Amino acid sequence: MANWFRRGTPGSGRIGLLRAAVGRLRHRGAERIAGAPATEKVVEGLHRAATGLAEVTSEVSAYAGLLEEKTGELHARARARRDPTGSG
Repeated sequence: MANWFRRGTPGSGRIGLLRAAVGRLRHRGAERIAGAPATEKVVEGLHRAATGLAEVTSEVSAYAGLLEEKTGELHARARARRDPTGSG
């Protein structure tokens, strides 16, 4: 219902967001250029961390699978001890 009001508001919508972003870039343009090498280092560090996390996640997943398999074997042994006749 209030869409008619939003259309006339100068700071609303995509154009308002774009204008605000351009204004910030104008005021901080020099800071952004000077900070570019630092940003690249941060991005490289994040990429290395993400790669390491993916490797560790894969190893943990494999270990979890092994633990599930061993748990199944232990449950089978426990059932066999409780029921030495081998029936269900």
